[in-house]
Amino acid sequence: PADQTCEDPDTHPDKTHDWVCTCPAPYAGRGVGAAAECTVNECEHDCAHCAGSTCSDASQTCRDPDVTNDGDWTCECAAPQTGSRAGAPAECELDECKVNEQVCLDAGQKCEDEDHTATGDWECVCAKPSETRQTVGPAECKVDECAMDEHARVCTELGQECQDSDTGADGTWMCVCKPPQVGTGAQKPAACTLDECLAACGTCAGSKCADAGQTCVDADTSADALGDWMCVCADPHGPASAVGEPVGTCPPQDECVHPSSAAQLGKHVPRYGRARCVCKTGWVMPGAGHTGPGSDGQPCEAGCCNPDGDE
Repeated sequence: PADQTCEDPDTHPDKTHDWVCTCPAPYAGRGVGAAAECTVNECEHDCAHCAGSTCSDASQTCRDPDVTNDGDWTCECAAPQTGSRAGAPAECELDECKVNEQVCLDAGQKCEDEDHTATGDWECVCAKPSETRQTVGPAECKVDECAMDEHARVCTELGQECQDSDTGADGTWMCVCKPPQVGTGAQKPAACTLDECLAACGTCAGSKCADAGQTCVDADTSADALGDWMCVCADPHGPASAVGEPVGTCPPQDECVHPSSAAQLGKHVPRYGRARCVCKTGWVMPGAGHTGPGSDGQPCEAGCCNPDGDE
């Protein structure tokens, strides 16, 4: 500064060039026989261009890199944060992985902190193929094995879906048939089936058989056997059936075990069982040795039928 003070410590005529220039406060420095080179640490002293409490108020550290220059002080962020700014508080950044990385490494994961201006957002990231992430701690690594091409292709090449029932465990992927087909295959293609009596599809029976009071049967449920379902006359109507449509007219009830002609088709006789039966009067007992009419209470082995078709 130009406002230095001059002093002559010895005014004797023989003592010349011993005068001293002294810097004004808060500067330090003196020059003998010349102007002083004044210095001031702007972080430690109070002056118009000094830092004062600017940095400390922001929990930062003040640095004066050149005490011979005015106005060059800086605020520096406290470790482990990074950042500095001349003449004002710094915008601090923190790579939180420098502090927390070991937490992730101990779990076999890597640490990532994408925003160094924010805190509490660091993440542990699982290795491929999982890459599951967890904020502020180890992640629960999950692997959808169906995301792995070598597994997915096993299913998709056959028109099936790949599903992983437990992404937290290995070996839980399976191939699943697409509706209306059903079936699963553990780590292999599924053997798909299609029961056209139960499923809903273009070739399926729907309610056709039931609406006719008949039973639907799909003898071949393999996925490529389509349109082969049958409507079957319900017991005790007899063994009549039609493929792909209801039976036009179910035959009369047959209570004869070995009917030899339509004349032996008769109405149901409830009074007989599997082991033993009794025939009503006027009913025949089919089978060898049992061709004549029976009488009430007469035992017969094969069953009874009424040739006239009525009781």
